[in-house]
Amino acid sequence: MMTQAAAVTSEHILSKKSVDFFENQFQRQVREQDYALNPFEILALDYVKGSILDVGCGLGNLSLEAGRRGHRVLSVDAIPTAVVPQQRRSARSAYRAKHSG
Repeated sequence: MMTQAAAVTSEHILSKKSVDFFENQFQRQVREQDYALNPFEILALDYVKGSILDVGCGLGNLSLEAGRRGHRVLSVDAIPTAVVPQQRRSARSAYRAKHSG
């Protein structure tokens, strides 16, 4: 049986691995300027209505496209590598989004 301390440590390790995975993924995408919408995002855009809260927004591809289509967007992600490029990209676009890291 796992103790509570061991469970917390195990959760922390898994959480760190997840953060590291996404950090590396976002760094690669920024380096390669890979900001294309993925297939899920393309399909999801047809169902977007009203204001949007994009939690775990990543590089903000969906948020930025939704903003271009006239939606009010708040994008949130815990990975600074994801949020900083999104802030720069939205500043150059025709709309303003609020981003938080």
